[in-house]
Amino acid sequence: HNGGFKMRKGYKFEVAAEVVNLDRSILITGDSETFEDDWQGLHTVNIGKSVMDMRYVRVENCGQRDVMGKYCVHFHLSETCPECIFKGLSIVNSAQSAITIHG
Repeated sequence: HNGGFKMRKGYKFEVAAEVVNLDRSILITGDSETFEDDWQGLHTVNIGKSVMDMRYVRVENCGQRDVMGKYCVHFHLSETCPECIFKGLSIVNSAQSAITIHG
C-alpha cells in the first residue's frame, strides 16, 4: 500500500493500515439471525472464586444492549484470580462492552 505521509489541502496526514486477523478456530456465538434486530446476544460471566480461561477464541453476536451486566466477557466480583486468562480474544458484533472486569 502507499504508506507514509501525504499532503492534502495544506495538511500533513500519516497514511497507514493496520491488519488484524480476527479468525479463530474456536467460535462462541449468539444467534446471528436475530442479533441485529434485538441486540440481545450471548453473554459469559465468571462469578466469585471460579476460574475462566479463554485463549484465542472468537466471541460474536454478544452482549445485550441497555441491559447492565450482560457483557460479551465478564469477570464479576472475581477478586484476584491469577489462574484467569483472557488472551488473544477476537470480539465481533458487540452490543455492550466487550470485556468488563470489576470487583
